Amino acid sequence: MKKFLITLLIFCFVAGTIVSFDYPENELYEYNFTNKAEWFKNDNWQPNNLFYFGGFDFKGYNPKAEHADKGLQMKIQAEVLKLKNAVKDAEYNLEWENGNFNFLGYSQGGLRSLASAAWMKENEPELYDKLNCVITVSGINGGLKALEGGVDIFAGRLNNDFKILHRGIVSTLSVIDPVMVVTLSAFTLPHFITASVVLYLGFNLIEGDLGTTLEFVNFLDILPGISYVTLAFRGEKLHEINDMVPYSNFILSTLAEASDEPKKVKIESGFKNVKKTAYVFDIWGIKLLPYTYTVREQQYKYIILPEGYQKLNVGSGMPIGYITGLESDNYKNNKDLEKTIEVLAECMDIVKDIHCVKLLLFYGYLVGAPVQYGDALSARDYLRNIDEKLNNLIGSSDNDGLVALESQLYSKSLHKNVLGGDDEDYIGYTGFEEEDHESINPSKNKDVQDKIDKMIKEAINKRVRE
Repeated sequence: MKKFLITLLIFCFVAGTIVSFDYPENELYEYNFTNKAEWFKNDNWQPNNLFYFGGFDFKGYNPKAEHADKGLQMKIQAEVLKLKNAVKDAEYNLEWENGNFNFLGYSQGGLRSLASAAWMKENEPELYDKLNCVITVSGINGGLKALEGGVDIFAGRLNNDFKILHRGIVSTLSVIDPVMVVTLSAFTLPHFITASVVLYLGFNLIEGDLGTTLEFVNFLDILPGISYVTLAFRGEKLHEINDMVPYSNFILSTLAEASDEPKKVKIESGFKNVKKTAYVFDIWGIKLLPYTYTVREQQYKYIILPEGYQKLNVGSGMPIGYITGLESDNYKNNKDLEKTIEVLAECMDIVKDIHCVKLLLFYGYLVGAPVQYGDALSARDYLRNIDEKLNNLIGSSDNDGLVALESQLYSKSLHKNVLGGDDEDYIGYTGFEEEDHESINPSKNKDVQDKIDKMIKEAINKRVRE
């Protein structure tokens, strides 16, 4: 009975919110969208008749711009209209395979290219018939898993993480007090310097202030783009971002159908103060010099989402190629920042010890040292495990630094006509283990370009037309 009620809840959520829109051509012509799809042009690589869907323009995104409220549905219809007219236009001289063409989508463009193929199948069958294949590179094909549950949930999770770091900064500054200067002046001198460095970084030290979180986003380079947009425009109606959420109205009305099976997803819901006791000396069962501190323990709640997708609407005869980035080392190309994070973690460890001394001198209980100790401890642990924390935000340890692997492809049980290889161990995608979301960009990665060329040739024999 419980499972039935949960399934019914999912059905009401999904079925009750799916809306499909068709926009008139004159309105689509007027739609001036950024990163629009176009014929791929590159000085060093000239693939045959490749219609390219680029990634989302995070820096240029404006939720209040004209037509922004139409989201991706209007965007893909405008892109398909442009394609339709281009195919008709003799200046493009499409001769290969009788004017047939291929789709290539990168990042958000992966979702748009697949959705465009599905939309053409229903609304432009003649144009759909000219499409040979769809290839996605690090595409958010099933929606961006980091946004699972909704944009507000993702923004809340980010805010929770940054509160941990922010409180660690505040704890660092709090080591500077008159009593500590008198009693441990020699010991605390390095921390005066550390506090000055922290201030130099320009963090806004008003707790909960949006500026604090955005400074951390920029400084720690955490999920660049999507983090900034979801936080900077928090409270706005982010239609195009909402369309990128797994099981969004856009995905379910155009591209795929959600499973009837439910799953429970655990999300952060805030913090709870918990008192703990530790000992300066704790070995072989002997515990001496106790002190009490307070930690803000993360609290959780559960939301109900579909188990996955159960149908893909691009047509069984359409070959799809998935090229996935799998380099999840967030600081592979920024060792200086990685070292800075290590130093900050060590700083928090020493700050924790300073607050411990305050507690042992007892006056620390009068100046908030129990909480400051716990905050420094939490910030230290976060910084020492930052890769794991970022993977949690992304939604999986298998990712390219932004997009989880499961977001980049659909299961072969949903769509068997997949490009990339036919060997026995073939699992339906081509993984570039050394490439992150930026470096795998097909506009500049020669290995990816070579793989796309092979997929395009493979698709000629795999395309099945009804």
